[in-house]
Amino acid sequence: MKRAAVLAATFAGVATALVGCQSESEAYRRICDAPDHLSLPANASSSAREAALWRWIHEEVSNRAALDTLEALRGLTFAERAERLRNLAEAHDIAYCTLAEFYAENAPPEPEAAPVPAERPAPAPGPEATDSAATPPPPDAKTVDAVIQEHLEEVQACRAASEHEGAPPKGTVVVQFLVGVDGRVAGASIGENTTGDEALADCLIDFIEDLDFPPAPSGVAVVRYPFRFRGPEAPAAAAAGGRGPEEGNAPEGAPEAGRGEANEATPAGNAPSAAAAEEE
Repeated sequence: MKRAAVLAATFAGVATALVGCQSESEAYRRICDAPDHLSLPANASSSAREAALWRWIHEEVSNRAALDTLEALRGLTFAERAERLRNLAEAHDIAYCTLAEFYAENAPPEPEAAPVPAERPAPAPGPEATDSAATPPPPDAKTVDAVIQEHLEEVQACRAASEHEGAPPKGTVVVQFLVGVDGRVAGASIGENTTGDEALADCLIDFIEDLDFPPAPSGVAVVRYPFRFRGPEAPAAAAAGGRGPEEGNAPEGAPEAGRGEANEATPAGNAPSAAAAEEE
């Protein structure tokens, strides 16, 4: 019986090593096949289906280079994502990329050009239109902060587990994550880590991915959330003590979200790589 337990542990270690050594070609193959592994209701919205796809990919793909390339697609339209995925599939000898066809089939049609009248009518008097009037409200950053603050004991556990020779970590770890329309986290990655402690960063990713948030009112949301560690003191999460983002201008350190459907959501600052997922 003891021998069987030793053999089981050995096989588990080998399996873990194999997963960690996933090749880039195998990673792209898993990414392309993602829609084939999910069974979603036919009436599910494209944003809900995409959130489920991203969640599955982050669970099944561990190659860092492939995940970084995939994250760069977030700033593109569905049609552009489809074309980029087809090129990646061809480069890695993948005959058919189901994920590319998913984006191609769900790409919104391009608007038809309206005919230009011979003489443009004078604009009707009225209040000047603003971008904010047409922009859906972003997810409530204070709500995101409140959920994380309720679980600070788990952040403390990550901090305690990462201490080396009695020296607590010091610095900032910024976690970027995607909140689906159902409030579940569809993927998380490290945007910045000044502590130099990868174990702490991995622990915070696991912590974030297990959280449930209120559904995003404007669709899928991308959030950047910093955890600050001050050496011997307790870690401080963003907006601690009730400090939250000001209306219309989220300060540095507050959760910042994208807007609209999943294909439009971008991280704070409109960086093209969204949230370069760094999971292995």
